[in-house]
Amino acid sequence: MHTIIHVSNAICKTYTKLPLNAPLRGHDTEVHPGVWNANCFRFLGKKCWILTHSITRYTVFIPDVKAADIHNMRDLIITHMTNQLMVAHQPDPEKIQRLIGEIAFYPTNGDRSCISYMNQRTQELQNAYPYYEDFRFDLTGSRLNHLTSKPINGKSQFIRPNEWMMRFLNELGE
Repeated sequence: MHTIIHVSNAICKTYTKLPLNAPLRGHDTEVHPGVWNANCFRFLGKKCWILTHSITRYTVFIPDVKAADIHNMRDLIITHMTNQLMVAHQPDPEKIQRLIGEIAFYPTNGDRSCISYMNQRTQELQNAYPYYEDFRFDLTGSRLNHLTSKPINGKSQFIRPNEWMMRFLNELGE
Protein backbone atom coordinates (compact mmCIF):
# COMPACT_ATOMS: atom_id res chain seq x y z
CA MET A 1 0.00 0.00 0.00
CA HIS A 2 1.15 3.53 -0.76
CA THR A 3 1.46 5.75 2.34
CA ILE A 4 0.84 9.48 2.02
CA ILE A 5 2.13 11.67 4.82
CA HIS A 6 0.92 15.25 4.82
CA VAL A 7 3.59 17.18 6.69
CA SER A 8 3.13 20.45 8.53
CA ASN A 9 4.93 23.66 7.68
CA ALA A 10 6.99 23.14 10.85
CA ILE A 11 8.39 19.89 9.42
CA CYS A 12 9.12 21.54 6.07
CA LYS A 13 11.05 24.34 7.80
CA THR A 14 12.90 22.02 10.19
CA TYR A 15 13.80 19.29 7.68
CA THR A 16 14.76 21.27 4.58
CA LYS A 17 15.95 18.22 2.62
CA LEU A 18 12.64 16.39 3.04
CA PRO A 19 11.65 14.90 -0.36
CA LEU A 20 8.36 16.81 -0.70
CA ASN A 21 5.99 16.03 -3.60
CA ALA A 22 3.65 18.52 -5.25
CA PRO A 23 0.31 19.01 -3.44
CA LEU A 24 -2.42 16.52 -4.27
CA ARG A 25 -5.42 17.72 -6.27
CA GLY A 26 -8.99 16.54 -6.88
CA HIS A 27 -9.81 12.90 -6.22
CA ASP A 28 -6.23 12.27 -5.02
CA THR A 29 -7.03 14.28 -1.87
CA GLU A 30 -9.76 11.87 -0.75
CA VAL A 31 -9.02 9.95 2.41
CA HIS A 32 -7.83 6.42 1.77
CA PRO A 33 -6.28 3.85 4.13
CA GLY A 34 -2.73 5.11 3.71
CA VAL A 35 -3.18 8.81 4.56
CA TRP A 36 -1.44 10.24 7.63
CA ASN A 37 -0.83 13.77 8.92
CA ALA A 38 2.45 14.66 10.60
CA ASN A 39 3.78 17.46 12.75
CA CYS A 40 6.96 17.95 14.73
CA PHE A 41 7.40 19.48 18.13
CA ARG A 42 10.14 19.94 20.66
CA PHE A 43 9.91 17.75 23.71
CA LEU A 44 12.52 18.62 26.33
CA GLY A 45 15.00 19.71 23.68
CA LYS A 46 14.43 16.82 21.25
CA LYS A 47 12.66 17.07 17.88
CA CYS A 48 9.81 14.57 17.93
CA TRP A 49 7.23 13.66 15.30
CA ILE A 50 3.57 12.96 15.81
CA LEU A 51 1.72 11.12 13.04
CA THR A 52 -2.04 10.63 13.01
CA HIS A 53 -3.87 8.20 10.75
CA SER A 54 -6.66 10.12 9.00
CA ILE A 55 -9.32 7.43 9.27
CA THR A 56 -8.80 5.91 12.73
CA ARG A 57 -7.06 8.89 14.41
CA TYR A 58 -4.46 6.44 15.67
CA THR A 59 -1.43 8.51 16.71
CA VAL A 60 2.20 7.40 16.57
CA PHE A 61 4.90 9.27 18.49
CA ILE A 62 8.45 9.10 17.16
CA PRO A 63 11.06 10.61 19.47
CA ASP A 64 14.29 12.37 18.56
CA VAL A 65 13.97 12.45 14.75
CA LYS A 66 17.07 13.71 13.00
CA ALA A 67 17.39 14.72 9.33
CA ALA A 68 19.22 11.45 8.56
CA ASP A 69 16.22 9.50 9.93
CA ILE A 70 13.91 10.74 7.15
CA HIS A 71 15.16 7.99 4.83
CA ASN A 72 14.23 5.38 7.46
CA MET A 73 10.85 6.89 8.34
CA ARG A 74 8.92 3.80 7.22
CA ASP A 75 10.90 1.58 9.62
CA LEU A 76 10.52 4.11 12.44
CA ILE A 77 6.75 4.30 11.98
CA ILE A 78 6.39 0.50 11.87
CA THR A 79 8.58 0.03 14.96
CA HIS A 80 6.85 2.65 17.10
CA MET A 81 3.36 1.73 15.93
CA THR A 82 3.99 -1.95 16.71
CA ASN A 83 5.44 -1.11 20.13
CA GLN A 84 2.48 1.14 20.99
CA LEU A 85 -0.08 -1.44 19.91
CA MET A 86 1.72 -4.21 21.82
CA VAL A 87 1.00 -2.44 25.11
CA ALA A 88 -2.70 -3.34 24.89
CA HIS A 89 -3.03 -5.73 21.93
CA GLN A 90 -1.21 -8.41 19.97
CA PRO A 91 -0.80 -6.83 16.53
CA ASP A 92 0.32 -8.77 13.48
CA PRO A 93 3.54 -7.03 12.34
CA GLU A 94 2.92 -8.16 8.75
CA LYS A 95 -0.40 -6.28 8.67
CA ILE A 96 1.30 -3.14 9.97
CA GLN A 97 3.95 -3.48 7.26
CA ARG A 98 1.18 -3.79 4.65
CA LEU A 99 -0.51 -0.66 6.00
CA ILE A 100 2.73 1.36 5.99
CA GLY A 101 3.93 0.96 2.44
CA GLU A 102 6.18 3.12 0.35
CA ILE A 103 6.13 6.59 1.91
CA ALA A 104 5.61 9.83 0.02
CA PHE A 105 5.66 13.22 1.73
CA TYR A 106 3.22 15.94 0.68
CA PRO A 107 2.47 19.45 1.99
CA THR A 108 -0.28 19.77 4.56
CA ASN A 109 -3.77 18.97 3.34
CA GLY A 110 -5.36 21.43 5.77
CA ASP A 111 -7.44 18.75 7.53
CA ARG A 112 -8.45 20.92 10.50
CA SER A 113 -9.96 18.05 12.42
CA CYS A 114 -6.84 15.92 12.20
CA ILE A 115 -4.51 18.86 12.87
CA SER A 116 -6.52 19.84 15.95
CA TYR A 117 -6.44 16.23 17.11
CA MET A 118 -2.64 16.13 16.76
CA ASN A 119 -2.28 19.41 18.66
CA GLN A 120 -4.35 18.00 21.54
CA ARG A 121 -2.21 14.81 21.65
CA THR A 122 0.98 16.91 21.58
CA GLN A 123 -0.25 19.01 24.51
CA GLU A 124 -1.16 15.89 26.49
CA LEU A 125 2.24 14.37 25.75
CA GLN A 126 4.15 17.47 26.82
CA ASN A 127 2.25 17.58 30.10
CA ALA A 128 2.98 13.93 30.90
CA TYR A 129 6.60 13.87 32.15
CA PRO A 130 9.20 16.50 33.04
CA TYR A 131 12.25 14.41 32.00
CA TYR A 132 13.02 13.02 28.56
CA GLU A 133 15.09 10.10 29.88
CA ASP A 134 12.22 8.84 32.05
CA PHE A 135 9.65 9.14 29.29
CA ARG A 136 8.28 6.02 27.64
CA PHE A 137 6.84 7.17 24.32
CA ASP A 138 5.33 3.81 23.41
CA LEU A 139 3.50 3.40 26.71
CA THR A 140 2.23 6.98 26.74
CA GLY A 141 1.25 6.78 23.06
CA SER A 142 -0.77 3.66 23.76
CA ARG A 143 -2.52 5.32 26.70
CA LEU A 144 -3.38 8.42 24.67
CA ASN A 145 -4.74 6.24 21.86
CA HIS A 146 -6.91 4.42 24.37
CA LEU A 147 -8.63 7.49 25.84
CA THR A 148 -9.65 9.96 23.16
CA SER A 149 -12.58 11.20 21.09
CA LYS A 150 -13.03 12.12 17.46
CA PRO A 151 -15.64 14.13 15.58
CA ILE A 152 -17.67 11.75 13.40
CA ASN A 153 -20.23 13.25 11.03
CA GLY A 154 -20.00 16.56 12.89
CA LYS A 155 -20.62 15.02 16.32
CA SER A 156 -18.01 14.27 18.94
CA GLN A 157 -18.11 10.61 19.80
CA PHE A 158 -15.85 8.71 22.12
CA ILE A 159 -13.69 6.24 20.29
CA ARG A 160 -10.58 4.30 21.14
CA PRO A 161 -8.09 4.65 18.27
CA ASN A 162 -6.23 1.55 19.56
CA GLU A 163 -9.33 -0.55 18.94
CA TRP A 164 -10.17 1.20 15.67
CA MET A 165 -6.64 0.60 14.37
CA MET A 166 -6.73 -3.07 15.37
CA ARG A 167 -10.10 -3.47 13.60
CA PHE A 168 -8.72 -1.58 10.61
CA LEU A 169 -5.62 -3.82 10.47
CA ASN A 170 -7.77 -6.95 10.73
CA GLU A 171 -10.01 -5.77 7.86
CA LEU A 172 -6.91 -4.92 5.84
CA GLY A 173 -5.61 -8.45 6.25
CA GLU A 174 -8.84 -10.10 5.05
